[in-house]
Amino acid sequence: MRLNKKFFLLLIPILIIGFIVYKSKTAGIPVTVTTVKRGEVKQTVSASGDITSNQTASLSFPTSTQITEVLVNEGDTTTKGQILVKGNSSSEYNSYTQSLNALEQAKSNLNSFKEQYKSDPDTIGVYNEKIYWDKYNYYQEAISSAQAQVNQSAKSLGDKTIRAPFNGIITKIYYKAQEIASATSPVIVIANPHELYFSAEIDEGDYGKIAHGQTVTIDLDSYPENKFTGSVMELTNFAQKNASGNTVFKIKIKLPEELLAKASVGMHGDIEIATSIKTDVLYLDSTSILTENDKKFVFKLEGGKAIKREITVGLETDLDTEVLAEVAENDTIIYPKNGTVKDGIRVIVIR
Repeated sequence: MRLNKKFFLLLIPILIIGFIVYKSKTAGIPVTVTTVKRGEVKQTVSASGDITSNQTASLSFPTSTQITEVLVNEGDTTTKGQILVKGNSSSEYNSYTQSLNALEQAKSNLNSFKEQYKSDPDTIGVYNEKIYWDKYNYYQEAISSAQAQVNQSAKSLGDKTIRAPFNGIITKIYYKAQEIASATSPVIVIANPHELYFSAEIDEGDYGKIAHGQTVTIDLDSYPENKFTGSVMELTNFAQKNASGNTVFKIKIKLPEELLAKASVGMHGDIEIATSIKTDVLYLDSTSILTENDKKFVFKLEGGKAIKREITVGLETDLDTEVLAEVAENDTIIYPKNGTVKDGIRVIVIR
């Protein structure tokens, strides 16, 4: 009697476990599902960038210069030839005035020679025509040399002033008054606001998907409520390294008219390029598709069971995948659920 009691006590948990296993097999495992839809599948490439101009100039001093005045601010509109930045030019100015004096002296020497020749050539040692022309050429060469020195000193003086090379707007100023700008270091940047485009860097792996004329959706930080439609207008044929050391290619995006009216150089944003579009096709959530040995499968819900079906796919994206065969519109497809779903297993759909 005592033995039978122990036997039943041992049997009860076994029966409970068996019942649970039986129920799980007959009722099925919980799964989530999606359906085969008809619509558009769009493959895109995303990138970030800024609005810039086809005509930009980074202006600098050719030699190390202490800045005395910055006459503009970022965002100012400027005209061609307008003075933007002045540098300390006291030394260059002195050299320029000295060269002017030297030129005037050289011209005066030639004029004195010609006057003396007219009045009494013997007093200046001119006894024949050859001597005259030798002396004349000597004074003329002195004038040419002095003029060259004036030109050089004038250029050096002019180099201490930065002027706008064209009509534009100031997009960046790197120095303040009294600071010293090193030779060829950018001091100020100017851009033509009438030749704007969006510049973006495309990863090396995506560059081959980009082509002229592709539609581009532009999302600017300055206009978060709006999306603008542009197009690919130019591709570079050489790679470069970005700040992270990755290989990228720069592309230019044409801006639509409604954006050109309010865009400014330096505006940052994101773009999405439609590299391939299929319309009116059957498609599935890409995460519902299983890949095994380079073949594509789905688990189709049939009679409360997960039935494994090999499918043929077309255009694939991170979000959606075009399905060409073996499924129909509105078919219910089970998500693979990390390998727990097996062919023929009973399932319970969680809504």
